[in-house]
Parts: sequence; structure tokens; C-alpha cells
Amino acid sequence: MEVVILPHAQQRMQHRGVTESMVHDTLSHPEARGTGYFGRSFSYKKFGNKYLQVVYEDVDYTRRVITIIWKSHL
Repeated sequence: MEVVILPHAQQRMQHRGVTESMVHDTLSHPEARGTGYFGRSFSYKKFGNKYLQVVYEDVDYTRRVITIIWKSHL
């Protein structure tokens, strides 16, 4: 599935020091997954002492990354 990182998520990545490979790693090998607001999905992966949450939605054959958030715990 193709992964498209939307402009909002790109801005958040830049502000929060998150690389594209960290996003792809979180999507490919999550430690946890769930469903949030508006039926959007999210994946978590631990980097150092924090968890990266990647919020996304699958549209046709594309996974659209909406935003990314650092969390202190799951």
C-alpha cells in the first residue's frame, strides 16, 4: 500500500523531529494499534522513552498519514 504523508503531518514531523523512516517503521511494525475519532486508525511505536503515534486513514489503495504525536505512554 502506498503511504502519503499529508502536509499537516509533514509540518508536525518537522516541528517534532520525526523522520519519514520513523513514520514508516511505526506503520509497518507497530507496538499497538487502535481506532480514534472519525474512524481514523493509529499506530504506536516506542522511540527512546516516548511513543510515536501516527494517525492515518486508508483510502482505496493509499494510506494517508493525517498527523503525528509524541506520547509519554500508551
